Amino acid sequence: MSLEFITDNSHKQLRLAETASVAGLSQFHFVRLFREATKQTPYQYLLDQRMARAKHLLRTTELSLYEVGNSVGFGSLAQFSHSFATRAGVAPRIWRKIHAQSQFKDRHDQGS
Repeated sequence: MSLEFITDNSHKQLRLAETASVAGLSQFHFVRLFREATKQTPYQYLLDQRMARAKHLLRTTELSLYEVGNSVGFGSLAQFSHSFATRAGVAPRIWRKIHAQSQFKDRHDQGS
């Protein structure tokens, strides 16, 4: 239930207290049990969900980087770009250029 709650709400500003409450646990016990079950913290799992959704949007839409970051739960373009580059190894603009579906790739290549 917690994984589903985090995934379904990954575009929102989730609080640990809220997520733990949904699971019926204290924050301490929630984090401990979550980490035992998933081998990562709830925040790491949340970031993974956001990055997966961001990659999908970068690959399949022409949303601006700001719109992608905002739609997956980041409060600013800087926060999104930094987090994306840290986890994906490249900036979102470069990732999109490499992975965009062909109909979008041609337009992005022409704009460069």
